Amino acid sequence: MVLLNFGYNFVRKKILLAGLQKQFVHDAVKCYKETGGPADRHLSGRLITVTTHVHVQNIRSSVQRNPERSIRKIVKEYRISVGSSWNIVKGNLGLQSFKIARPYFLDHKMQPEGLEKACRMSRLIVGAR
Repeated sequence: MVLLNFGYNFVRKKILLAGLQKQFVHDAVKCYKETGGPADRHLSGRLITVTTHVHVQNIRSSVQRNPERSIRKIVKEYRISVGSSWNIVKGNLGLQSFKIARPYFLDHKMQPEGLEKACRMSRLIVGAR
């Protein structure tokens, strides 16, 4: 921004030699005049209210303590919406939730079918290796 003190023609020649577009330089000069330095302008738009760094850290620590923690429990504990909790868990933390398959009781009638199914699955797993 030191070039502003020299004059328009000098600055224009330097811009052409550097291969920069005039609009880029114009925007940079305008930003410099508004902020008084090379800092960015304050951006307009909707502010982040729920998916803040504090919430992300709190949910990360609670999931690390108990990886089987459900989204519904997170929603109740931190009093945030389901959509915001999904955004934090999937977007910010990069985790993927799934339903845990619980074992079930097999009576005498169901045991042969369950054994056959387990054998088929083990053959598939061994064959995939």
